[in-house]
Amino acid sequence: MVGLVVFMALLSGLAQGSSAAPPLRPGDAAPAIDASLLDEPSHGLTLDSLKGGVVVLDFWATWCAPCLQSFPHMNALVEQFKGRAVRFVSVTHEAAAIVRPVLEKFPLRTTVALDNDCRTFRAYQAWGLPRIALLGHDSRVASVIGPEALTGEVIEDLLAGKPLRLEQIPPWPDPKGAEEFMCGATARDP
Repeated sequence: MVGLVVFMALLSGLAQGSSAAPPLRPGDAAPAIDASLLDEPSHGLTLDSLKGGVVVLDFWATWCAPCLQSFPHMNALVEQFKGRAVRFVSVTHEAAAIVRPVLEKFPLRTTVALDNDCRTFRAYQAWGLPRIALLGHDSRVASVIGPEALTGEVIEDLLAGKPLRLEQIPPWPDPKGAEEFMCGATARDP
């Protein structure tokens, strides 16, 4: 519990630090995705496997209360865009044994992917959770936002190839500390 309180304090921006890599910006080439599908662990998920539409890449964790609170909103968007060229992918750094029991209590209708050795979290600098990266048809970053900014209208604009005029979520102030926390023991099978 103390560890969670300390991490939540970090989430509120009390930590100081700087990132070695510049933050993702609209127009940047989408970084690589290296994950496995929760329901089909032998199938990898890559940027190439997501081509053919736009991508809503949702970074989350089982210990992140705001992430779990965003699930009904994500599920509604999945339903709203069913049959359209939108891929909703929720990526966690945690192991299947940790993720499955949480998803039984809090169902998620997106494609759930498990990050391979935190490679995708690192590539997208997804240290402050929840975090959503929107990728256009051209495999470029359209926006990096929080789930509260993700609306049906935003997805319609993304599908239409319109520039998204959204406030970008700021980079995490302590990427090294967040990476150590997320990619350490919490990512391993219990």
